[in-house]
Amino acid sequence: MINLHNFEDKRLISDEGLAGLDEAFLCGLLEGEGSLAEGLRAYRSGGEGFEGVLGSDFLLSLAPWVERFIGEWFAIEAEVRALREGTRSHEVV
Repeated sequence: MINLHNFEDKRLISDEGLAGLDEAFLCGLLEGEGSLAEGLRAYRSGGEGFEGVLGSDFLLSLAPWVERFIGEWFAIEAEVRALREGTRSHEVV
């Protein structure tokens, strides 16, 4: 679980604040799925193997982690869950 409740929005106007937010995301990702965290570091450094469909697939694998992070940060986990469930209810269509 990422503790973002004390992270102040005004910190986002500085490079240090954005770096802190990014580090919080990476730490949570590392705890939850270390291989994705390492993959994200490689992706950001322009590493090979992330071209085309592979890169798209990798970014899509990060999406649930970004969703969870944003939900925790803004304390809207229940709303995010409800939207996710509503979207998934249409999968049969």
